[in-house]
Amino acid sequence: MKQKILKYVTLIVVIIFAAFIYFHYFGWHATAEGTLDKYLEMVRTGQAESAYDLIDQSNPGQYPDREKFIDSVKSGGLIDYHIKEVNYKNKDLAEIQFVMNYKNVEQKKTMKVKKINGEWKVLIRKVVEE
Repeated sequence: MKQKILKYVTLIVVIIFAAFIYFHYFGWHATAEGTLDKYLEMVRTGQAESAYDLIDQSNPGQYPDREKFIDSVKSGGLIDYHIKEVNYKNKDLAEIQFVMNYKNVEQKKTMKVKKINGEWKVLIRKVVEE
């Protein structure tokens, strides 16, 4: 009898653990809005390296340099943000409008989020220096 109960308890623990991992990882990855929200939250809280991993890096030379990005996030001062509108251009591309709040400044922005190899990535193009 004890073995039967132990098997059920073990099975329940495994199911709960698997569900937690699934929803933790896929929950925010499943939508363009969730990915941008996670990216902005990482930027807001100074998790620059994790935020950088959410950037589309499929076209070499078009995304920002890792070190410059990390320095920018750490000195950026993002206080808060609010996603306003999500417009899907197609099943793999969305344009998202949001508001960013810095010290005494509110800035409206639009960013694109693209599904690449099944994962949503934030499109940030590096600024060309002249």
